[in-house]
Amino acid sequence: MIKITDLLLIIAAVNGFFFSICLFSKKTNGKANRVFAILIFLLSLELIDSLLRSSLVRYFPQINMFFEPLPLLYGPLMYIYVVLATESSSKYHRLLTLSLLPFALSAVFQLLMLSNHYNHLLTSIYRQYDLISIIYKFLDHYVSGILLLFFCVLSLIRIKEFRLRIGQFYSETAKINLSWLKTGFITAAISSLLLIMTGLNNIYSIKYYYFFKFLLNLWIIGFIYICSFYAYMLPDVFKDIKDYKLFKADKYGKDKLPDKIIQDNANTILCFMKESKIFLEPDLTIEEFSKRININVHAVSQTINTHFNKNFFQFINDYRLETSVNFLLNNSTNKNILEIAMNSGFNSKATFNRLFRNKYGKPPSTFRGIV
Repeated sequence: MIKITDLLLIIAAVNGFFFSICLFSKKTNGKANRVFAILIFLLSLELIDSLLRSSLVRYFPQINMFFEPLPLLYGPLMYIYVVLATESSSKYHRLLTLSLLPFALSAVFQLLMLSNHYNHLLTSIYRQYDLISIIYKFLDHYVSGILLLFFCVLSLIRIKEFRLRIGQFYSETAKINLSWLKTGFITAAISSLLLIMTGLNNIYSIKYYYFFKFLLNLWIIGFIYICSFYAYMLPDVFKDIKDYKLFKADKYGKDKLPDKIIQDNANTILCFMKESKIFLEPDLTIEEFSKRININVHAVSQTINTHFNKNFFQFINDYRLETSVNFLLNNSTNKNILEIAMNSGFNSKATFNRLFRNKYGKPPSTFRGIV
């Protein structure tokens, strides 16, 4: 009778294979999607390896040579995906190539082991120097954990910078802010940290290996389901970043507008916001906003940044939140929280609740009860 744990591994692996094939064939955002598809495919292979390795090794002893280096790819591939998904230019990143070096060295070492000459030589060294054997036995696992932790941190930093950047141009960022990846990266970072700490305390124990596999499989299953859920429910999260017009960040410098022009722009913006209530349009972008008031994008962005000390996302959503408060204070309204959110310009109840709590310190339902 099949075990529940084995069933979970099989279901997650099949889901991962299907998801990776769909993602690889997706035309938009080609490079980023293909890198992520490769990552999901390799993670699914890892689950199959955990399930069948003991059986396969009997007939194919060399299979270990293929699977051992794979965990060294997970961290780098995650970071490469984030870079490609958030970078609209084709700028070359040297770190991306260097990140694959540990995997390449491990793969070369495994290939050398396939040679009878080198296999005999390395085996004799192992027997003569037990410490070398121990180091090699756990090296891939330590390095995998360190790489995963390192690149998860780098990925989270880049995602944070990207979210700040898109806040300059969009009033609704839920579909493109990569927040769906944060949970997977945070859990991966925690798992990798546990792996490193446990390994240091149990370097001579084979139990560490099984604990390593358990944590890795647990994270893989969760990561595959999180990613596939968002891909099926919110396919726009895999949309090409080039489809979103993110203009080059303006640090102003020589292009800084005079204070008089900034003040005039601010007055124009305030009057337009009051008269048009454009903030009620849920998918409003700074490009559309600038066209309506006949001021160029960079001037609008600079005015909002310097005069109001906010980015475009914060500026527009503050108006939406003020509108929602008026609804909540109106005892005669029978609108529920979702209706209030939609009528205030939000297209997501989750976004509304999060922003409302951040500004007023309590969720809208509690705020309504108090007032």
